[in-house]
This record gives sequence, structure tokens and C-alpha cells, in this order.
Amino acid sequence: MSKLKICIRAATNQVFYASSSVPTALVLLPLSLGAGAALVMLAMRLLEQPQPPRRKRNLSRDYMVTNTSDDPRLPNAGQMGREQVQQKMREMIPTQTEAKLGSSAMMPSMEDIVKRNEGASQDLAKLTPRDVLLRLQQGNSRFWMGVAVRPEMSAMERRALIMQQTPKVAILGCSDSRVPIEIVFDQGLGDIFAIRVAGNVFNGPVRGSIEYAVTQLKVKLVVVLGHEGCGAVRAASMLSSTASPEAVRPSDKKPSFTRRDSIKNFPERAEGLESLLEEVKAGLDSNPYIGRIVDSRARDREAVVTNVRAQMKKVMGDQAVAACVREGELLVVGAFYEISSGMVDFFELAAADLCGPCAPAPAADDA
Repeated sequence: MSKLKICIRAATNQVFYASSSVPTALVLLPLSLGAGAALVMLAMRLLEQPQPPRRKRNLSRDYMVTNTSDDPRLPNAGQMGREQVQQKMREMIPTQTEAKLGSSAMMPSMEDIVKRNEGASQDLAKLTPRDVLLRLQQGNSRFWMGVAVRPEMSAMERRALIMQQTPKVAILGCSDSRVPIEIVFDQGLGDIFAIRVAGNVFNGPVRGSIEYAVTQLKVKLVVVLGHEGCGAVRAASMLSSTASPEAVRPSDKKPSFTRRDSIKNFPERAEGLESLLEEVKAGLDSNPYIGRIVDSRARDREAVVTNVRAQMKKVMGDQAVAACVREGELLVVGAFYEISSGMVDFFELAAADLCGPCAPAPAADDA
């Protein structure tokens, strides 16, 4: 259509210039009309010619469906139907796995994967607890910066994990769905021994899991991970005891609690939940400054960190954990995950906060 407009405009200009002067028009008018007619006939011939095939993009696959009659890879494309041509094009596109490995023939065998995992396990065994912590910090940095590696495994690599697991870090975190431990630290399958419980409370079953990780899996780092906006910590901070120990009847095993408006629907028969909140509240009571903080966000962070510190003391009070810490084979740290930013802040207990088996030995008196 654009070529036709150009031809018509050229013919019009010829007639206009020919009629601008009367003597000249008498001589050039026939020539101009003849040239204009020739241009119009040329435009009509252009319209009669068949249009070249337009490219059509198939959004379901990343390839172009065009005129493939001259494609050297498809010598019989002229005699093939459209669906057959598309099927051939699909076969020529490498799959995602082949693109990573070069070709399907380069995929490692199970024996190769097992040997590679054994070598990786030996390298991990040489790491110090501080090295393991550094790798965890680097993974979180990749996560919140938006450059996470998201390590994935092939089906063969996943099958190789059946034989053994060699995590070097155990993380006691909250069950909150917004805190997926492996994703937050950009780790893959078999990298983290994850323990998740509401309020990241260190109680009986959790104690067994931590001892298994320390004594059997030989982890070198234990992390107690709290997070921003923890519902268990918030609920525990809203509980207040109404009965003094002397006022409790002998038949009552535990003092009763009043519920604020935000937890007025607290189920009366949820004994497990109430017991968990009592454990969290016991740690919060050790910090009398939480209630004096005016800013709600700062108060929430202080409460979560206080709970993490309380659980860290329980972890380090375990005999198996304390023995590894004294020998320098294990490091216990706390962490706070900020959901809004994705960052994780790590901290350790001061020597003055340690008690029990992990408490530093008193200095000998000088003679």
C-alpha cells in the first residue's frame, strides 16, 4: 500500500508541474500524462504480486515458524505439512538440561556423582565453624540482593542423596511460612539441617534433633533464627499472669492467664500451644526494658532477639553441645531475619551471659 501511495503522488506531481505554465503545458502535458499512467500501471502490478510470508511467532516455544522450504536442515520441507515442520523444529531445539551439559551424552553417571559428593564432603570437613558461618552470610547476601543462585539438582543427583547427607549447619527456626530457611540463605538440598517450630523454642523434641545434628552429622554451626513479626513472640508478650504463686490452688498445675483483645479467642483447650507460649514468655520476662520501648517495630525486634538469646542459652546448656563448643568444633550463634528487607543479622552471646557447661572457667587466684 505504501508503494501505491508513492506512485500516485509522483503522477500527481507530474501533472501539477506540467499545468503550471500554459506554453509548456501544451508540450509536456501529453508526456506527463503518459508518465503518470505508466506509474499507475506499475503500482497495480506491484499489488498483484504475492506478498512474502510473514513471520509468525509461536509463544509456546522459543522458535520462529517461517517459510522453511529453503532450510538446509529440512530438505523435504516442501512436501511436509505444517505440523510435521513444527515437530522437526522442536526436535532441533536443545532442552534445558542439554543446554547446561552440552549434550545428553555428557550427563554424569551415578558413580561420578557419588565420587564428586565424597570429594565435596571432604572439603566441607576442612571448614572451620567461622567458615561455615561466612558461607551462610554470603548466601543470605545473594538472597536479599536479588542474585540468588537457587542451586538445583538433576534427578540423578537427588538419588545420590539417598546414600548420605553432609550438612555443616543446623538451624533452629520458626515455623512461619514467610521464613523458608533454605531460600533465605540460598542453599540447596542437603546443605542445611533445618528444625522449625513456632517461636524457635528449644524444648524436648528439638533438643533431640539438635543433639543428633551435633553428634551424628557433625555440624559445625548451630543457628537459632528469629524473625520480624513473629506471632508466637507477640502472643507470649501479651500474656500476663493474674495469680501469684501463693494464690494458686494445689490442684492447679499452672497459673491462669488473662488474654488481651488481640488473643481473646485463644482456645481454652490448646494446652500444647499454651505451654509453648509459656516457654517463650519465660525468656521475655528476663528483659524488663521491652515494655518501655515506644516504637512498635523496635519493640518487636527487641522481643524477638530476647527470645532468641533465651533459646541460645538453653542450646548451649546441653551437654553434647557444650562439649563440642569447648573443643572448638562447634559455634552457636543467634540471628534475626528481617522479612521486609530479606537481611539476616547474626550475633553471639557474651561470656557474661553464658552459664552451665558453656560458662567460662573462673580465673585462678594468684598465689
